[in-house]
Amino acid sequence: MLYRSNRFFLAILAMLLAQNVSAAEVLVNGGFESGDFTGWSVTANGASSCDSDWTVVTTNSICSSVSDPAPAEGVYQAANSFDGNGPQEFRLVQAVSVPSGVQAATLSWQQQYRVSNGGTEPRTFEVLITDAADSATLATIDSQSFTGSTNSGGWDTISFDISSALAPLAGQSVNIVFRNFIPEAFTGPGNFALDDVSLDITAAEPAPVPVPLLPVWALLLLGALVTGVAGRHSRRIRNPR
Repeated sequence: MLYRSNRFFLAILAMLLAQNVSAAEVLVNGGFESGDFTGWSVTANGASSCDSDWTVVTTNSICSSVSDPAPAEGVYQAANSFDGNGPQEFRLVQAVSVPSGVQAATLSWQQQYRVSNGGTEPRTFEVLITDAADSATLATIDSQSFTGSTNSGGWDTISFDISSALAPLAGQSVNIVFRNFIPEAFTGPGNFALDDVSLDITAAEPAPVPVPLLPVWALLLLGALVTGVAGRHSRRIRNPR
């Protein structure tokens, strides 16, 4: 009886200390299957053709006479000319709220590109975490440089564990930013595309406690009383009068 009482008391404490661990997709419209940038914001400084902002398309041929592959998944992809009246940047941004208790976080996407660079400085593609105002960089997740002529030849899958970058930002609103930077003006055609963008976060939250809820001190007192009663009952059985 004493053993069972202690076990019951420990079960109550375990319930109070329990945590719910859940994994969730944080980004919306990561495949751009809405046919537009729902959930995203984009810069609006490009003109057209090889000076084009991020655009939702079915085939990426914005700044190339040869069409690049069909979308990695679904019908749509996000594409950018990756050239233009540089120096300038093209940004694709989504705001997210970082939950408390981040245990794991993975940012992944698929990319394909075609670049013919005749300039002296490399074009760059970066993935950043910025503050809520998108004015300060909190972390650089990825940075790629492109010189000369290069072609991905299809879709590349990229994935990063960003748990350590997000954990200190618990409870904050931040931005996930995909940034193309063109350092010089019109130094050769190029295009860049993204698809299947995902941010999956596993977080631990305190488990909800059923209502009504006794204070912890009351549960401790109850446990002590149950243990004492069980002890006296056990002694009477062993030593009957």
